[in-house]
Parts: sequence; C-alpha cells; structure tokens
Amino acid sequence: MAKKKTKTLSWLAQAFGAKQVRKGNVIRRAKKDVLRLVGERELKAEIKRRKYHLVTIGTQYVMFCNPGKMKVVC
Repeated sequence: MAKKKTKTLSWLAQAFGAKQVRKGNVIRRAKKDVLRLVGERELKAEIKRRKYHLVTIGTQYVMFCNPGKMKVVC
C-alpha cells in the first residue's frame, strides 16, 4: 500500500507541477492513465484541495487550473 501511495503522490506532484498549471492554464490527462496510476478519488480530492475545476469528455479528464468562477458558455 505504501508503494501505491508513493506512486500516487509522485504522479500528482508531476501533473500539478507542470508549467501550464503554474500559469493557471488547462491540462488534460487520459482517463485510463489516471485510473491506473492515481484513481479518480485521489484526482478529485487534489482538484478540490486546489479549488480547480475538473470535467470529463470522451476519454480525457480536463483540468482547469484556475480557482476562478467557471462558466460554460455553450
């Protein structure tokens, strides 16, 4: 279990340490990779902790790395 936790933390640190995240941009990750490496629960917890936004579309998770109010236009 400790190995899985270390792997999860490593993946989250890498994903949320990306330059695009620091700039407040959008990143996307394949659902199959997230589910295999981290798990949806852990991803959602990190998104909520950072006050970001998460949507799914097709085979991707799309993360809006900005805590501002989100409005879907169309």
